[in-house]
Amino acid sequence: MAEDIRKCDPGNGDLTAAHSALVAECAEQARNTIYTSTTFYIWLKWLKGMRGALWILAAASGAGAASTVLKQSEENQVLVAGLALLAVIIPGAIKALKLDDTILDYETAAAKFKNAEGTLRRAANVWSHKPFAEFEIEARVFW
Repeated sequence: MAEDIRKCDPGNGDLTAAHSALVAECAEQARNTIYTSTTFYIWLKWLKGMRGALWILAAASGAGAASTVLKQSEENQVLVAGLALLAVIIPGAIKALKLDDTILDYETAAAKFKNAEGTLRRAANVWSHKPFAEFEIEARVFW
């Protein structure tokens, strides 16, 4: 758990403790954002795979329904009708579930968390070498 940096008051001469606490908090938040962005990227990969599989299934169903080989036999009429139905329903289901919008939202969120991770890491590793007052102004943007 992160240390409460509000207890370290630089006005009381506790400047090094406040500085150390702020650096630790920036590092902790950077670690948390990298986990969140990684989770979003994994979920995004799964969503894109599902979207691709559904589109391939719809295309294959349409091709199967249009196949003259399947239409030659009277026994395959139900199969051809089912394939045609799938070819029509799957793209509609993809649009109804707003899968494309969901993928776009996850792409945006993952990128924002990845950018935040880099900024917080820079705050802990680079900006922390500035005087405490400047460092605190830079770091407080995140809270």
